[in-house]
Amino acid sequence: MEGRCRKAGAAVLVPLCREERGKEEGGKEEEEEEMAEEERGKEKGGREESWNAAVLFTRRSSSLGGRHRGDVCFPGGMAEEFDGDPLRTALRETEEELGVTVREGQVWGALDPITDRTGLMIIPFLANLGPIDVASIKANPREVEEVFAVALSELCAPENRGYTRYGERGRWAYTLPVFSVRGLKIWGVTALILNSTLQLLFPETYIDSICPKTGSETGKF
Repeated sequence: MEGRCRKAGAAVLVPLCREERGKEEGGKEEEEEEMAEEERGKEKGGREESWNAAVLFTRRSSSLGGRHRGDVCFPGGMAEEFDGDPLRTALRETEEELGVTVREGQVWGALDPITDRTGLMIIPFLANLGPIDVASIKANPREVEEVFAVALSELCAPENRGYTRYGERGRWAYTLPVFSVRGLKIWGVTALILNSTLQLLFPETYIDSICPKTGSETGKF
């Protein structure tokens, strides 16, 4: 991962978390099962513990303009002059969208920047929010339709990953990863960032849906 001081048109936060439910939602039996799972994770070592973690996503409000309304994405947005650097952009946008304050100490670092089809450079930052009750998040309804967390194990499952091919002038121009979870598609720049994140977290076990070594593909979405 790279440092924070790079110019960018936009920045996003990739929030890792451990999803917790309010006591009124989960019963004693569920709480005991969660504690048992945590103990099993500790017994198996640090890498196994990370599989108890999740990634926090937002779904853009359907009332917004543009072709990306209703899409699954990470919190973030366009840089403002007063931000000073891309990390502050990502943190500011996260607080504006989710009402969640993320400290700089919770940020692990910057991922490789991605340039979208319009030429806009986006810098993602990976952060660990720790335990969080997703249902308690008070998202800005003007920007966010829904907030939800997906377990890393679910995102890594081969049956939830595939690809989409895009063509130009009658020929295949490029192929991008796609994730399908809970009846929703994660595609475009968000899928690229998520794919890079999973490769970084699980370099020995995560296999890209489009494997550069073999050219094989897990499935078209």
